[in-house]
Amino acid sequence: MNQLIYPTIDLFLYDLHDGIGQSTEQIKQNRRRFWQRIYGKSISKHRLNQLRLQEESLTNCIDLLGTQKKIERFDHPLDGYYYPVKLGDTYALQIDCAGKENDPDWEQLPLQEQLQQI
Repeated sequence: MNQLIYPTIDLFLYDLHDGIGQSTEQIKQNRRRFWQRIYGKSISKHRLNQLRLQEESLTNCIDLLGTQKKIERFDHPLDGYYYPVKLGDTYALQIDCAGKENDPDWEQLPLQEQLQQI
């Protein structure tokens, strides 16, 4: 068996933005739940409003971090990123994580332990 040198995990999450017959309040809850996956429960109302304005494009695929910034990198020591988009009436989130960057202790762990920690 070949040894994996730099394992990564990619995760794809989907949340409904606005379902048929949903009220404005339900759509706001959908938006908050999606962004809490990225920013945690501490996301401010101001930031949610900025993100709402970003969503109001007429195209079917919208990069939700804006045109200048496609991905958001994880904080050190994690090596990876997340990439949120809106596809029609659905939020989509790609998460890519390769573990701890340049950490010799982590790199010495067996592959199974590395994947469990990611």
